[in-house]
Amino acid sequence: MKATQTAPPLSTAFPWPDETAYQAALDLSSAMTRLVVDAQQLPLRSALAWQQAMVATQQELFDEWACRFAGGVPIDG
Repeated sequence: MKATQTAPPLSTAFPWPDETAYQAALDLSSAMTRLVVDAQQLPLRSALAWQQAMVATQQELFDEWACRFAGGVPIDG
């Protein structure tokens, strides 16, 4: 008497978790990525604000120089 056994289907032999099982890991990864991106943008935003302030200061000093030594109204009015 020979017993015949069939192998279980792959879906039950190796159960794959559904996508909700990975949701916590994906949320954590997304949060960490957002923190890294924000941390990189902070110094760049600070440098941009400083640069814009320097541009405004330079423009004001040039306008004063143009009014005093160039004999008139600055070019940009």
